[in-house]
Amino acid sequence: MKQLYPAKIRFDRTDNAYPNGVYLVEFLDIEICHTFGTTLIEAYENGEDVLNLMIYGLIKSNQGVPKPSQLQEVDCKEDEFVTLIKVDTRQYVRRNRKKLKKYR
Repeated sequence: MKQLYPAKIRFDRTDNAYPNGVYLVEFLDIEICHTFGTTLIEAYENGEDVLNLMIYGLIKSNQGVPKPSQLQEVDCKEDEFVTLIKVDTRQYVRRNRKKLKKYR
C-alpha cells in the first residue's frame, strides 16, 4: 500500500529534556500517531517510521486504514507547517522484518 499522509510539524522548546528544542510531528488521520526529532530531517524520518508502523498494525489487525486528508484541508497554527509523508507498507516490511517480528 502506498499513500501520502499529511503531518503537522512544529518546533517546541518547552521540553526540559531537549534544551535546544525538538520538532514535533502529528498525523491528523491516525489517532495517537505522533513522534519527534531533534532536527527536521530526524523528525521527518521518525514520522515516516511511525506512520508506516501504525498503518502496518492497522492492516495486520484487520482494522480500517483511514483515508488521508487532502493537504489543502489541513488547518495550521502560526507556528506549524504541513508536509506529506509517504507510506509504503511493502517496502517498510522488507526493510524492517526483524523489528516487526516483535509486534506479531
